[in-house]
Amino acid sequence: MVDATQGLTGTTTSVQVPENTSAPKVQLTQSGAGGSVNVGHAAPVNPPVDITSVTRDVLAAMKDMPPPIDIAAVNQIRSAIATNTYPVDLDKISQELVKAYDALR
Repeated sequence: MVDATQGLTGTTTSVQVPENTSAPKVQLTQSGAGGSVNVGHAAPVNPPVDITSVTRDVLAAMKDMPPPIDIAAVNQIRSAIATNTYPVDLDKISQELVKAYDALR
């Protein structure tokens, strides 16, 4: 609904999530004459999964990184709104509102 702002400076970062190499292994075996396998309601309700090491690594990586928000861009947009110079396309906004309303019906 709002046009993209161009020419902003700031930081852009990304988070690399470490791959979990200790994923639990699943083993299916056939039992009885029908060769059935426990699935659905007969399957274990809470299979053991260890994600604490991955979670710990991700949180540690996130603490060392700057916030994923471009503060310079935010300040530039705030300034433009405060001085009433931020570009607003009322026709585009009204068209999108009508589309949203039509989608609700």
